[in-house]
Amino acid sequence: SQAIQLGFEYSRMVRQNKVLKAENFRLSLSVAKLRDLQRLHRIAKQELGMQQPHASHIVSELQVKQMLRTPSKPSLSLAQAKTRNKLSPTRRDSDG
Repeated sequence: SQAIQLGFEYSRMVRQNKVLKAENFRLSLSVAKLRDLQRLHRIAKQELGMQQPHASHIVSELQVKQMLRTPSKPSLSLAQAKTRNKLSPTRRDSDG
């Protein structure tokens, strides 16, 4: 009787495996559709109002690192000061 019980259990597991494989395939297709670049471009433009950046708006990582090392530009120094000011009250709250 134990062999019969194991046979039923095996059959049930095989059916469950087929169902899970089909679900995995369905989910893989869904992910592929969600990642479709045309879909993402459409959402970015139509729903979020995004546009391609102009060449003057693009900053490389190297440029950012250089600007952070040499904060000679007033606007960058101001941005850093504002960031420090925003962090300061949090530090005070956690100290007291």
